[in-house]
Amino acid sequence: MMYSNFNFLKSLTLLMMVSLTCLLQAVAATPRLTDQGDGYIGMVGDLDQDENLNIGDITILIDCLLKNSSAPRVADVNGDGRLSIADATGLINNVLTDSPRRRLYQAGGIRFYMICVEGGTFQMGGTSEQSSDALFDEYPVHSVTLSDYQIAELEVPQILWYHITGHVPSCFEDQESPVENVSWDDCQLFIQQ
Repeated sequence: MMYSNFNFLKSLTLLMMVSLTCLLQAVAATPRLTDQGDGYIGMVGDLDQDENLNIGDITILIDCLLKNSSAPRVADVNGDGRLSIADATGLINNVLTDSPRRRLYQAGGIRFYMICVEGGTFQMGGTSEQSSDALFDEYPVHSVTLSDYQIAELEVPQILWYHITGHVPSCFEDQESPVENVSWDDCQLFIQQ
């Protein structure tokens, strides 16, 4: 009896190690940025493209795996370049532990995280205590209300800027370095595209 318990524990340990490996692959750091040129822009794992990770996405991915059919690049949840059970495991984990604050997106082959920021109201402007430290156009103090929004977790890398706009305006060219030498208007065009 002790021998069968040992085998059971050994099997359970192996299963846990495989699950942990799949989980670590799924939540590993984003892969080196490269432009795959497939044109997809959206959330990684969102196969039904409804801007949410849910059971529908899991069903589509498992169906693709069972039928050995092709799936969109967004199905490559762990970023290893191929569709496997590790992607399904990673997607299930992402759905079960989905943080509504941090979302992984993809533009072509370039992956990046966006952080959801809850809107709210705050007081903005110069106060009487600031006296000469505040500029004349910072008065009076007033309420500002922002709706919910998303902001990139990291600076926009040059390769992502290139993928969206078709050019890199940076003086110091390195595809993984943040884009620089851009104006407010350039950024507005980038966001709209």
